[in-house]
Formats: sequence, structure tokens, C-alpha cells
Amino acid sequence: MILYMAGQMTDVPDLNWPAFDQATEEWRAEGHTVINPAEMDRKMGIDATVWDTLDERGRNSLMRTVFAADFTALCHCDGIVLLPGWEKSRGARVELAIAQLLRMQVFDASRGNRMRTLAHYEVLYDPCPSNT
Repeated sequence: MILYMAGQMTDVPDLNWPAFDQATEEWRAEGHTVINPAEMDRKMGIDATVWDTLDERGRNSLMRTVFAADFTALCHCDGIVLLPGWEKSRGARVELAIAQLLRMQVFDASRGNRMRTLAHYEVLYDPCPSNT
């Protein structure tokens, strides 16, 4: 299964890359192909300390570049893994909405239920309700 890691990066030391990397390693050890946005950022030459050096305009520009790559990568996955703290991230919430829109499997790594599909999110938030 191809999985995308989603979680909070901004307002977390080192953009939370260590948590992304650790989770990626664990899921890969179980045989999954994992798309890790922290790895993608590093491949684009982005350093974890750059965020704090940017003004609002620079942050917006960086986020547009990063999200363009992240959302494209997510669309090629079978599922999404939500890391601890994902609820605090606007980006992760958008990634979850995209995953649900595309009817991907959603896994919760933030509650210790690593392989439990979060079917209840379909009830709480369905981006494609059948009555529209």
C-alpha cells in the first residue's frame, strides 16, 4: 500500500521532521511504500530552520511550492496516515479532506491504533455527501 504521512509541521521544532521520519521508518518496515513530505522538502533543498527566517510573504510562497508537491503526491497514494497533532495543522486537515474526497483509507497513528481505518471520519466529515 502507498501511504502519505500527514501531520503538523509549523509551530513544531525542526518542523516535526523527526516524527515524520520515525513514522515513515516504522510503516516501511511493515512493507508499505511511504510518501513523507519531510523527505520531499529535503529533496527540494528546504532546510527545517528556513521557516523561522521567512516573513509572511516568504512563508506564503514556500507553502504554495510545498503544497503543490504534497497534494500531487497525495493523489497517487492509497491511504493517509495521521500523525499525532495532525488536528492542529491546517495543511493536514486539507490533506485529510483530499484523501476522503478520493476515498482513500485513513489510518490514525495519533491514538496508538496504527492500522485501524477511521471510518467514523466519514460520518463526521464527508466532503462528498450523497445529498448534494
